[in-house]
Amino acid sequence: MKKVFIYAYTKMNLGDDLFVKILCNRFPEYKFILTCPKKYSRPFLNITNLKIIDGFSKANSILCRLNTKLTLTRSFARFVSKQCDATVNIGGSIFMEKKDWETQAYQFKKDIEASKAFFILGSNFGPYKDNNYVAFYYNLFEKVYDICFREQFSYDKFKMMRNVRLAPDIVFSLPYKFDKISQNFIVISVIDLSNRQDLVQYQKKYENIIAQTCRELIQIGYRVVLMSFCKGEGDELAIERINKKLTNYQTKVFSFFYDGDIENALKVIGESKGVVATRFHSMILGWTLKKPVYPIIYSQKTLNILNEIKFDRAYSALSSLDNFTVKDIINAMDSPPIDVDNLKTNSQKHFARLEEFLNLKG
Repeated sequence: MKKVFIYAYTKMNLGDDLFVKILCNRFPEYKFILTCPKKYSRPFLNITNLKIIDGFSKANSILCRLNTKLTLTRSFARFVSKQCDATVNIGGSIFMEKKDWETQAYQFKKDIEASKAFFILGSNFGPYKDNNYVAFYYNLFEKVYDICFREQFSYDKFKMMRNVRLAPDIVFSLPYKFDKISQNFIVISVIDLSNRQDLVQYQKKYENIIAQTCRELIQIGYRVVLMSFCKGEGDELAIERINKKLTNYQTKVFSFFYDGDIENALKVIGESKGVVATRFHSMILGWTLKKPVYPIIYSQKTLNILNEIKFDRAYSALSSLDNFTVKDIINAMDSPPIDVDNLKTNSQKHFARLEEFLNLKG
């Protein structure tokens, strides 16, 4: 049986966990291998063709004893990937320029060099400020078997390369349907801005607006579910702060903390009336599960997608919350969901070259 090694963000983030689940389910005849700390492995335990290796185990530490603690698990991952027929790096915002981008880029270069055939699926490129950053990755991408970006903006940066393609976000391809009639509650996806240097200035206003939205939705008869997609990135802390502003509404406001149970998380969104989406993948999941969605933009990647699909409904951005009105959310929840069937079909194209490669391997 052919083996595929996976690089992914494995810190129990619903969007990234769905990437892994969708990839493995898409190719049931192949064996996938993922290094993941045991405490974050719950989302993957029921994926029958996925082998999980704890990259932090004592045995792996001994194997990589000559490396620093910083590169320990990365070195072990490369050791495992060398034994596989292909390597897939699947993730969304994996090419954001940071202060130490040179170090991260060279680590990524070693990942590619250690692989027999390297695939990058589902990502966007940026944001970035340094043109040297783009130039470095241009040279690096030439060594990759296939790259499929999830947005036009990123694709346009590298479309002259023979191995670069474009397809809608991978989560659009989620084969999930709900037949149950929607319940009278609205999901509000929340993020923590306190740990995001470029967004912390909006934290208090954002959390006050979410709290006010809860109050007004309750006053007209809705219940509200404040939803965390990732504990490690502070979503739960933000929800706790918002709940403290809602002491008189606790019987109508509920918290859902994603804990690795993917099916339960999808069930919450699938049974909702609609989604107020701050998290990028809460927006994608809302559309995919045929729900009205009101986006709150915290990142350029969200705006890029809205522009690409010619989204002509109301939304807000953190940078313009002064113009926010709950009435727009109420109107959005009373509108029919947008049609994303074409996006669902085209998102399958992310896997086209990988499928081709694995079939050619015989």
